[in-house]
Amino acid sequence: RKKHCSQTEENMSSPMKNAKDDSAVRKYNAGDMKSIRKKHCSQTEENMSIPEVKAEDGSAVRTYDTGDMKFDRNNKWTKKKDQQHEGRNSGIDAFRKEKEEKFPGRKPVSTEALKKFYYGPGMKKGPKLTGIGMSRRNKFVQKEKLVEEGRREAARAEMLLTEQSGCVEAAEGFSTMNLTQRDIVESSDITSKCKSFELKLDHFGPYKLKYFRDGRHLALAGKMGHLSNFNWVTKKLTTEINIMQQLYDVCYLQDHRTLAVAQNDWVSIYDEAGVELHAVKDFYNINYLDYMPYHFLCVALSSCKGMLHYLDVTLGQEVTNITTGNGRASGMCHNPYNGVICTSHVNGTVNMWTPNCKAAVASMLAHKAPVSAMAYDPSGRYLVTSSCRRELHIWDARNLGTQLHSLKTQQPARQISVSQRGLIALGFDRDVQIYRGIHGSVVEPYMKQSLGNLLSQVQFCPYEDVLGVTTRDTFISLIIPGAGEANFDAAEVNPYSSKSNRREALIKGLLAKVPAELITLDPYTVAQVDIPTLEEKLEAQRKLVYVNVPRINPKPKYRMKGKSGSAQTAKRKMIRKEMHKTRYLDKVKKDRIAAGLEEKKPSSNDKYKEKIYENVLDRFK
Repeated sequence: RKKHCSQTEENMSSPMKNAKDDSAVRKYNAGDMKSIRKKHCSQTEENMSIPEVKAEDGSAVRTYDTGDMKFDRNNKWTKKKDQQHEGRNSGIDAFRKEKEEKFPGRKPVSTEALKKFYYGPGMKKGPKLTGIGMSRRNKFVQKEKLVEEGRREAARAEMLLTEQSGCVEAAEGFSTMNLTQRDIVESSDITSKCKSFELKLDHFGPYKLKYFRDGRHLALAGKMGHLSNFNWVTKKLTTEINIMQQLYDVCYLQDHRTLAVAQNDWVSIYDEAGVELHAVKDFYNINYLDYMPYHFLCVALSSCKGMLHYLDVTLGQEVTNITTGNGRASGMCHNPYNGVICTSHVNGTVNMWTPNCKAAVASMLAHKAPVSAMAYDPSGRYLVTSSCRRELHIWDARNLGTQLHSLKTQQPARQISVSQRGLIALGFDRDVQIYRGIHGSVVEPYMKQSLGNLLSQVQFCPYEDVLGVTTRDTFISLIIPGAGEANFDAAEVNPYSSKSNRREALIKGLLAKVPAELITLDPYTVAQVDIPTLEEKLEAQRKLVYVNVPRINPKPKYRMKGKSGSAQTAKRKMIRKEMHKTRYLDKVKKDRIAAGLEEKKPSSNDKYKEKIYENVLDRFK
């Protein structure tokens, strides 16, 4: 361009300006430069070593390098195809290629999966809000984008749940009730076969059993004093001692190494070495034990005395004790949904208790006969009860009094357990029956198993298709396909956690501990406004507007040597009245300042006080 500028000055009409060194400098616009490029391309071809490129129509096109872009003779601008631009556009090309591929790298989210996480139409499709500025409207739009992105990520995360719960499907003309444990074990893999076993416990029965929340540890307590704790998956024994007392119930506390045992006299807590850590002697003659993991509360019930005790395991102190009444208690369980303790009684009632109320928060007549057994499902949505009249009722736990299903059994159920997938195990005298369909409209028999002795207790194992059954002298692990949840939440309970993971989970649980005062029948009432208490506070604020100093009648002590004359006594009475008035008005003033009815006036000493900054950088303001 510099070389040929002198040849084209006579054809250019651009004004000329003098530079600092008085040399002529000519200014050209973009249009003139294009014409110069067209005109002098032929003159510079012999000095340039750029190859010719054939166009689509067969004409020769010579390109010239001008930085990141290039032009041809026909003034057609194209992108420079070098390594730099290929790397810059590789992401866009890969995205386009991924869309064209039949099996892309990231699987798209289906509309059926997105429907499960539908949160509403939003502002675009919903009713428009009036009186909102553009800045706030843009904030709502950005929030909707985040919500939509969260929907897609939540639906995409469900693709990782590859495990599916199993079940038994019978062929036409056959019934699953005819299946035996031998048939199930023969058709299972070797891992599932190891889950079916039997322990002979001849001398210390009958036994109570309890699975830990992770589904890998099992505790057995014999009535004659035998206590054992072991990992039933690996068959590794952790604890085995003989307490030499009668044992009525057992439960795990904050981890699988700590056990609470209801003994003949009181409740004792043992560690993994069998050492007695604590003896709660206030809990006397206990028959039922349960543990609430989110509140760190151990709940004990004495059926004969009708006393319900709450123990805070973090402090080792009793929170409260409640007299249940209503006759002898036949069972106890807690609702995982709201933390309410439920007790069943021989008069057919089911009562619900919280530690912050001495009376039952709810009472329901479940049967017209004594209640023999009851249990909540792990989600806390259903309550299953049975009576001595061979009745089985399924209730909606969130809407008390709503009966969903009613069945007639061959004999009264002594024990009830509900699995994570909605299977109901009913323990009778010498056999166990499994029902399914608690979430549906029909509850039907699923499986059954005969026992060789009188049944003591049944319980489903979490996250496993296993049902634990104890009798007078045996523990049996039965395989029940479709009982356990296939996918577990590692943030909630991790069956494969290490020692450091368990410690971290315990610390997080202590930091997120729910106080016992927040246990209510409806857990959402914690986030609501307590209207009666708020009205009382407002009324107290109104009373502080106009106050009168209460009168007092001071009686000074009698003094000798003429100091208790009429004048001296009246003066001392006046001083006491003034002091009482000053103190009372100061107290009222503090109450008015705390209620927000009056502002605190700054005193002369405030400027000498050291300033307290909320932020470290506030001192530089």
